[in-house]
Amino acid sequence: MKGVKKIKKLYNYYAIGLIISLFSFVSGMELYSYLSVRQTSLFATLYREPTKFDINLLKSTNYLGAIAGSVIGGEISEHFGFIRSMESLSVIWIIGIIFAFISDTITMLIIGKIINGIAIGMAFVTIPIYQYEIIPVQNRGRILSIFIFSCALGNLFIYVIRLISERFLNESKYSRLFWAIEVIPLVFAATFIAFIPESPKWLAANCEWTSAADVLESIEVKNSSILKRRKTKEDRIRLGDKHYVIKKYSTGVCIKSCSINGLFGKKYIKEVCRGILLLFFVDFTSTSKILESLDYICQSCQIMGESLKTVTIFSLLMRVLFATAPILIIDMMRRKDVLVFGMFLTTIVIISYMILFLGFSIPIPKSEQPSLDWAMRVVFYPEKASVVLALTVFLDVVYYSMLVPTCWLYIIETFSTSSRIKGWVVIMSLHWLFEACTSLSFSFLMEELNGWLFLIISFICLGGLFFTTQLEETKGKFEFDPEFIMKESQYELSDDKTLSAQPANLKCFDESSSSNYVSSRGSKNIRDLTVPQDSNIKGKPFNSFKKSVKESNISKPIMNPWETPYGSMESFLNNEKLNQQPANASNGNVTVTKKLADAYNRL
Repeated sequence: MKGVKKIKKLYNYYAIGLIISLFSFVSGMELYSYLSVRQTSLFATLYREPTKFDINLLKSTNYLGAIAGSVIGGEISEHFGFIRSMESLSVIWIIGIIFAFISDTITMLIIGKIINGIAIGMAFVTIPIYQYEIIPVQNRGRILSIFIFSCALGNLFIYVIRLISERFLNESKYSRLFWAIEVIPLVFAATFIAFIPESPKWLAANCEWTSAADVLESIEVKNSSILKRRKTKEDRIRLGDKHYVIKKYSTGVCIKSCSINGLFGKKYIKEVCRGILLLFFVDFTSTSKILESLDYICQSCQIMGESLKTVTIFSLLMRVLFATAPILIIDMMRRKDVLVFGMFLTTIVIISYMILFLGFSIPIPKSEQPSLDWAMRVVFYPEKASVVLALTVFLDVVYYSMLVPTCWLYIIETFSTSSRIKGWVVIMSLHWLFEACTSLSFSFLMEELNGWLFLIISFICLGGLFFTTQLEETKGKFEFDPEFIMKESQYELSDDKTLSAQPANLKCFDESSSSNYVSSRGSKNIRDLTVPQDSNIKGKPFNSFKKSVKESNISKPIMNPWETPYGSMESFLNNEKLNQQPANASNGNVTVTKKLADAYNRL
């Protein structure tokens, strides 16, 4: 329509990262909102002294909703786009805030928090993948770390709001404000969505190649030097829109997502299992549950009242402060090294917890424990209490500065182009399931087992430490698409399983086949796999033909499979004579393998 101006999009990746991190900020507020008020007399008065079961259920409501939200967010992102998913979660979140705002019973509050949990699940599925697909490779870890930092900042902000509100507002106004305060940053986040572009990969998967190439080029031009900008423009002209986009995401020939059945097939099952196991060990170290139980730990250390507020605010400040570290250095660090070191430190802390609880604590009778809330059945005297609190804060720092950002980045990098969105949906659904299960059970186990619970967690940490030492490094790993890998031994490709790679053992030639063969010494790409008609295929190794390759006087330029102008691949294949050749061709050349021709055709 004339007169309607198109909204100008932002292509600075820091601006994009900050806008979508507002959703993480609101998530941090929501996830910590109940924890920050559960010990207040106001909460007990408004909701009529919730039982132990109510307390555990309220801690788990966001996680239970997030399980469903992960699935919903993944489906909306894949079929309607990431921008639509963010718009949808904004609407759902506002509905949940309204329920929490008008709640006067535990049941209504639980419903509101479950709805908010659905929005949180959608956000944590949609935004990390969106960031990964739109942010240049050298800054993906930094932008993901900003997302996690924003969540920690939201934890601190909602607790500060609680401290300020209860001091300056009366009880009724304070209770209403506390559950509704999330709507302010949420409205800002929902408004700024209009200024960020759609994921180029999603546009390409829906055949909007020109739009996808425009977004990629704009981001490269906006965030690079003059020479890099010129090279970006030249690459797009040389490759064409389609192959320019494909080259950014994969060395394969397709960037469409696999099906959920395909995700658990033999092509992707290894990366799925690796991601699930790493997530299991990080989540079941129960670090987040120990941090949720800071109130109970402080009670064991005989810290209450204003001192408890001081300890809590200090812990949250340290969380925010050290969550800035991965923003600065995560893209320079090897993922495996950080995971091993983080898991090692976590193991040391958990073992120290076990020793302190089993050897240096004083048991208290069950009759002296509160009946309406969970509690630890031990107390610590001041010397040991200081050590316990120091270990708790240190564990918080390790979890938010090492384990969470590196674990998430590693898992996202583990998945290939075709499996990433579906794989991340599975990972996040399991993450929220693990969080819900541990939230429901941790308080009970902590009260019943005390130090023996940390013995169990210590074994899990040791298993996680061993597992992380066996991981493959993903830093610098480029994408490949297993969907088009040839499995027959006759047509084996190299270890990195890309069509553009040199075959490790191509058993297709005889020593007499000495010409009509092109390979690039620099990029190791195969170009013209033809042999004389009268030659025999006797399974000679590929390396035996280096001499004949060097002696070849073919002057045809070396090209990658995607380095053909868009729309001219068919003519390229015809010129290369890879599609079909008559059996009695006079030039004596035949196609060695139809498999490679089919792979080129898939472009």
